[in-house]
Amino acid sequence: MKKILLLEDDRELASHWQQLLEDNGHRVVVFHTATEAIQYIKEAHVNVVISDMLIRDELGMLTAQGGLTLLSHISLHVKPRPLVIVITGASPDLNLVRHAEALGADHFASKPADAQQILGWINAI
Repeated sequence: MKKILLLEDDRELASHWQQLLEDNGHRVVVFHTATEAIQYIKEAHVNVVISDMLIRDELGMLTAQGGLTLLSHISLHVKPRPLVIVITGASPDLNLVRHAEALGADHFASKPADAQQILGWINAI
């Protein structure tokens, strides 16, 4: 069983992923803002982070800032570093992919993400 932090602002999609991951034997904590996720990861160890890159900010605007902020925090402050899986619903933006990779993302998937692929990455660690 792996402990997974899931950052997803779409509550229905977050619930779907949480159920899928829990059905496969993992413990999942879900956050809808990067601020909440960062606060949690400061205090708790997780094995895997699954983060949507485009997260709504406090004003409801869709921005990559939330996902990149979480990745930056993990890269700089979290040891040992968890497996980081980045998912986005935006068409694959090479700049976004490069930023995520530079900040230590291990895998990148576009929505709708392939559940078996995600589970394969998680189970490989």
